[in-house]
Amino acid sequence: DSYCTLTEEDSVTKRKESLRLFASGQAKICLITERFYYFYRKLPKNFSKIIFYGIPTFEQFFGDFCGGSEEGRSNDFGGSITVKEDSFVHVYFTSRELELLAGLTGKEMALNMIKNKNKDHWYFNV
Repeated sequence: DSYCTLTEEDSVTKRKESLRLFASGQAKICLITERFYYFYRKLPKNFSKIIFYGIPTFEQFFGDFCGGSEEGRSNDFGGSITVKEDSFVHVYFTSRELELLAGLTGKEMALNMIKNKNKDHWYFNV
């Protein structure tokens, strides 16, 4: 399986090629930097799995990526997650990201999540 990348430094041609590869299924994974999304506000279509390595700097980005529907709701920035039977969103974070986490979940929930020593799964609505 192959992958593609979308970064803020990519040429227009490279961005279009990466989006085409992912949309056609030739690339199974599309790695997107937060800076790419900040500058271009463009997401691939029909993605159903998201892994955040760290809390997004701008809490709006989390909602833009994750505010999906069964039809693959489109937002002003090109789309969001397409909800399927095997869809998921994983967020990996550290205790140093307390303020960013609190922006998504509220301060009390963020403190509970950071203090918890278990590798729990936390579910909340965006």
